[in-house]
Amino acid sequence: MRFSTRLFLAISSASVAAGVGLGASLYRLERKQKETDFAQNYEDRGELLAVALNSLEESAAQSGMNAARQVRDELDASKGRGVSQERLKKVASLHHDVALISLVNSSGKFTDSTGMLLKRSLFDLCPDYRNLITGTNEADRTPFVPDLIEVPGGSETGVVSLFTLIPMTGRQGVIDVGVRFTGVQKILKELAQSDPDLLKVSLYSPTGILLGEIQSGDSTNLKSEPHVYRQQVKSSVKRCCECEHRGLSKPGEPFHYDLVLTVSPERLYSELSELRNKFLIGFVALLLLSLALAAALASYLAKRLESLSSGISEITENTDFSRRLPVREASQDEIDALSSRFNGMLDALQTSQKKILDAQAHEARAMIASQVAHDIRSPLTSMSLALDQLKLVAAPEILELLKYGIQRVSQVAGKLTHKKSDGPAVDATEVPRLTLLDEILRGTVSEQSLDRERAARLDSEKLLKAPIWTVVQVGELQTALSNILNNAFEATPAPGRVELSSQLSSDQTELLIDIVDQGKGIPLELVAKIFDRGVSVDKPQGSGLGLFQARQAVQWSGGKIEVTSQLGQGTRFRIHLPVEKAPDFVASTIPIPKGSLVAVLDDDPSILAIWKSKFQALGADIEVQYFASPTQYKLSRPKDETQFPGILICDHQMGDAELRGLAQLKLSAQPERGYLCTSLYDSAEIQNGLRSQGLKLIPKPWLSVLKLQILD
Repeated sequence: MRFSTRLFLAISSASVAAGVGLGASLYRLERKQKETDFAQNYEDRGELLAVALNSLEESAAQSGMNAARQVRDELDASKGRGVSQERLKKVASLHHDVALISLVNSSGKFTDSTGMLLKRSLFDLCPDYRNLITGTNEADRTPFVPDLIEVPGGSETGVVSLFTLIPMTGRQGVIDVGVRFTGVQKILKELAQSDPDLLKVSLYSPTGILLGEIQSGDSTNLKSEPHVYRQQVKSSVKRCCECEHRGLSKPGEPFHYDLVLTVSPERLYSELSELRNKFLIGFVALLLLSLALAAALASYLAKRLESLSSGISEITENTDFSRRLPVREASQDEIDALSSRFNGMLDALQTSQKKILDAQAHEARAMIASQVAHDIRSPLTSMSLALDQLKLVAAPEILELLKYGIQRVSQVAGKLTHKKSDGPAVDATEVPRLTLLDEILRGTVSEQSLDRERAARLDSEKLLKAPIWTVVQVGELQTALSNILNNAFEATPAPGRVELSSQLSSDQTELLIDIVDQGKGIPLELVAKIFDRGVSVDKPQGSGLGLFQARQAVQWSGGKIEVTSQLGQGTRFRIHLPVEKAPDFVASTIPIPKGSLVAVLDDDPSILAIWKSKFQALGADIEVQYFASPTQYKLSRPKDETQFPGILICDHQMGDAELRGLAQLKLSAQPERGYLCTSLYDSAEIQNGLRSQGLKLIPKPWLSVLKLQILD
């Protein structure tokens, strides 16, 4: 077998082996990542549904409590005459999703109801309900559970509801109110319809009793078994006595919901098949490239060796010692080194020849010639043997070339790892939030200020600079404000201005937002129709949806929007939005006893700088420590410390740290001495956590006006 063939096989086999190993590893990694992303997508959906379910549970409980209290008030007003069934039904209709109101006497017997009267005693359902009569309990409720319907020979479950129970005045009986499951069913349906791969969404009790199910796809034609993802959703009811007695949950264990998502894997398997095909195509291309590279390298090295062998043969056969083998000066490989040494031998030979020519005697010439012939024979033989051995085995430079070839193949394969495609974006349903209205306005101003090509300018100097709390769908309100401002800019010619201002109403219950342009105005006959769907003024390509959406967003928030316009002078839009009282967990002042220890955790250097400036301005006898991560804080504290002995102030999100600020405060802060300083002030999860743990909130946008008070 020729040396070039052996060299080609060595390079190509090493390249193919490396390519197969690398390609298989990359495929496994990419496949695992896609499967992980697929599963994570539905875990995230489950978490979003869990948040919405908890919110609906709280809303249903509040609706039930309001209805129960109204019934109790009417019972008190009746002065013993009782409340008719028609009146109970009227009360139920006044409260969202309330479908059942029952009255129970002190012995547990159901005496009146808007639905079917149960013959069983209320206390048979849960002995703890007696506490509503004895006075040790002011209220009780269940999570979402199936109604109990009595049938001949026993009972069966019916529509799912959440039940709220309170005692009558004087504890003469119990008022039992059931709120239907309709809100949860709607969320399950929206979740099921949002993803074509989602076949079924089911909600179960801890013992596997079905509470709700939405079927959105057909699994009979699937080529493979559907994937099932399960997730526990905590209920705000920690323990449900009635659930335990009815077999809906296990005795002594906290109640929870089991959310089950049944998903078609067809799209995942299709993507994996496409990925496999791409890798196969890439491997074939890589294999062809490796073979071509191996052939080129083998041919190149073989030609060099053949050239070296041919040159030595010609010199030795023709005894032309003036000829030299070609040597690349910048090269350091063994072939060029061998050529260089052979040329050195020829130089020595020419020197010897000169000595022969200079000899005066024939005998001396003969002696020198004989000696030179002897001296040349040995080097020629050794180099010929070395050349033959170089042809028989791979020289070290060949290994280097092989390594180079593998590295090149690795570089080509490395480019494939960056060709990944993202999954479809999943739109999240917006949830109303208790938020700062002034920050929404400030963000809208920042957004509008980015457009430098507008003829008119925006004047926002009269915006109220104070924290204003309200409950809105933030995204919808921002869109509404942007739509009105965009219309104002389009109507105002240069060098006019559009004014955005805000002020509190005289009774401090509303924030009044004014948007005033200097356009040509709106005709009087169109002012009354301006908010109707499809109505557009002086915009042939307009859809007529902007102001319609704006009114919808404002009205949903309990507000209203008004418009006044004068031809030739401009138009004013006034938005009325209800103002909420600042939550009791929001801190406007931090009281600090003298000699206290204060710790501040935040990974933002600018925020830490504000805190340092505030504490330095106090000049009080307190010790303040600053930390950029939870790890730094933990390392600074004694190992046996259970709670921080002073005031602890934390950011919620600190880099890649797994421990969030709210969890850090729950773990380390004392009640009423923990403060969460965050930009996520309108997160329902954070707000609920602060309420339950007795902690305080510091919205970061208003950190600069926060007051620090030193207590003696």
